[in-house]
Amino acid sequence: MAKKQILWAAALIITIAAVVALALKSGASLGRSADNASPIKGSGEHIVQTLKDAQVVAFTKWSVGESEDDSMACIVRSFKQDPNYKGAGVKLTIQDQLGKVVFEEYFSDVSRIYSSYALRKPSPQLVLEVDYGGSTNFIKVLDYQNGNVIDLMDAVKMANEFATGAEVRPQLRTGVNAAIEPYEIFLTQGIGLASPAQKITNVFRYKDGRYRYFGQFPQEKVDDHIEDLLKHSKGEPASRND
Repeated sequence: MAKKQILWAAALIITIAAVVALALKSGASLGRSADNASPIKGSGEHIVQTLKDAQVVAFTKWSVGESEDDSMACIVRSFKQDPNYKGAGVKLTIQDQLGKVVFEEYFSDVSRIYSSYALRKPSPQLVLEVDYGGSTNFIKVLDYQNGNVIDLMDAVKMANEFATGAEVRPQLRTGVNAAIEPYEIFLTQGIGLASPAQKITNVFRYKDGRYRYFGQFPQEKVDDHIEDLLKHSKGEPASRND
């Protein structure tokens, strides 16, 4: 088995073990096979059932160091009620390799969770698109610093919402070295895609250790400009080396 496969298998076992521990702590019922085998052993179907019984709706591995060994388990579990949250929702738990909880937060739902090298560091950041039960979503960008998980969007909390779209993207402006400049974040507001109401995109850029609001623009004007450029473009599609 290749080294990456071994590491991933180990991370998966750690994740499932953490889920089992959390489920037992909260009193959730865990499925067991007829021979009373441990719930982290057995067939793939049994593992899936264990995750379902533990109310796991998503989990991923987050690399937080230069080595592949430096990773944490990110587990999203649903609940119908929790003393720390009003109503039903989900809880994000991030645990280190020893099973220690280093970060927890509650949401109504998590629609996306993925890694991004937004800060252009050797290790990626964790991006989440979440909601708190309203009509808009919010974006969070987490970074691991000195043993702690930091929310890089906390300086713009409650302004980090979007209704139409969210994009964490390289800065490709003239005069900016996209290879070293932290990514910028576009969050587009609007009353539904079908509505003729103007769609405004707010721009956030990294400064002084956090993302800050830098301004806004009408998304329609940008898309119209792109359309105009496309109409005047000629030749074959640009190659990967262009």
